[in-house]
Amino acid sequence: GTVYDVECRDSNSGDGAFLAVSPDVGDKSLEDLKDAFFVKTLFSPTGRFSFYGQPTDIKVKKSSMSSDNKYKVLDVSFSTLSQATQTEIRR
Repeated sequence: GTVYDVECRDSNSGDGAFLAVSPDVGDKSLEDLKDAFFVKTLFSPTGRFSFYGQPTDIKVKKSSMSSDNKYKVLDVSFSTLSQATQTEIRR
């Protein structure tokens, strides 16, 4: 959806995290889900970064599972449109 009520940001590093609800994945574990699943969910037309249009130039630079397989970290680059409809590149 377009409303995100759970979000946090580290004021020192600028790193952020947010909660996103995904479609049902059935019996798949987090480890079974491909990076494409997360890209499709997070960068969809109604995804977290689509306020002024769907992101483009999406590239997964790094993907890793935690040692206990309880969480997955994706390092992603992409471009979005700003309110002025100018392309902004996120890193």
